[in-house]
Amino acid sequence: MFSRVMQPGESLEFPASGQHVRVDKGSKVHIKTDMNEIAPVYERDSVTFKPFNNITITFQGVAAELVEVRVSDGRIVSAGDGAVMAISSQGNGVTLLNPEAIALGSLDVTVGDVGITGEVVSKNVATTLADVPDIQVPAGQSATLSAANANRQELLIQAEGGGQLSKARIGGSTVTAGRGLKIYGGNGVEGSLTLNSSGLVRVHNEGPEQMTFSVVEVSR
Repeated sequence: MFSRVMQPGESLEFPASGQHVRVDKGSKVHIKTDMNEIAPVYERDSVTFKPFNNITITFQGVAAELVEVRVSDGRIVSAGDGAVMAISSQGNGVTLLNPEAIALGSLDVTVGDVGITGEVVSKNVATTLADVPDIQVPAGQSATLSAANANRQELLIQAEGGGQLSKARIGGSTVTAGRGLKIYGGNGVEGSLTLNSSGLVRVHNEGPEQMTFSVVEVSR
């Protein structure tokens, strides 16, 4: 970005490539590109040119002022006195010039089919662990392992049984024998399962023996 205190009538060259110019500060600026296109631009206004590699900035105010000029290869969308993003004229690409000026909360953005060509940097969200006492479920009985929780990211489940191998079903409110995801425990086997669900989670023990379930909830 070009930023300098300029005197009335002063001209300076700014080597920058693009096709869009925005004046963030400066009451009146005269822009000339190396393609010989000329346009007057007022503060917080912008103009689109043919692609250029250099511009000449002439300040036409009546007294010395700070002049700030941004150059982009697309249309610049501003917020207040500073530009936040540039939208490419060669398609629908968006470049954030000041990412800190844009705040998105959880679930604010829904994304469909996306092709990613550059590096993706993820920001970790703090999580908490909540454990509960073991849940004992007799053979043929059902129980709730975890109530619905909109902030839950994962539910970690471990299953133990007695001397015989027992089978249980994990699911929602309608889980029962022959319905739901299978998990085994007993006879030296400890089954484990991770669910990425925020809904109600229940278990039905198909037997033949009582089973014990250990649960840890991971929430954001």
